[in-house]
Amino acid sequence: MRAALDAVNKALNPDGAEAEQDPAAVADRDKQLGNLAAELRTARAVFAAYKACGRTRRTRRLAAEQSRIRRYRRRARPDRRQVRRSPTRSRAP
Repeated sequence: MRAALDAVNKALNPDGAEAEQDPAAVADRDKQLGNLAAELRTARAVFAAYKACGRTRRTRRLAAEQSRIRRYRRRARPDRRQVRRSPTRSRAP
């Protein structure tokens, strides 16, 4: 994006000055600006697609991580119904 902005500044001020330009130079500048605008739109679309892809991957990774955590918690702390009591404790004194 920074390169695109530098190219726009260079196209607007090729000599670095604000002097008057002839119509052919103005037409050439407009053509360059049109090309740069198209490149910038393409770069924005590619960047948006890249960000969306990253979010999708991140979301999948996060869901997998949460699933692993849930499985671990189930194994680490079993439900009361699944816990077997020793026969000596269940007998009345």
